[in-house]
Amino acid sequence: MGQMNLERASWAAVGLGAFAARVGQAYDLRQESEPGDVGVVMSDLIADLLHLAEVRKINVDEILNTAKQYFDYEKEHDE
Repeated sequence: MGQMNLERASWAAVGLGAFAARVGQAYDLRQESEPGDVGVVMSDLIADLLHLAEVRKINVDEILNTAKQYFDYEKEHDE
């Protein structure tokens, strides 16, 4: 993984940590966590973001498709 995607991952980790703290889930950026534990918190955050999209009347499928396109592009063009 290149430097830019490592940085992107660190941005996401900060957001994930804030979300986990807000909803009372066990996730601490300073400690090693089991991949499954982190995956549960990630899934919950994504689900809540999709709820927000629905409230804002944003097409959920478009968000998911666009996010995947961004991910694929960034992965392919990582510096």
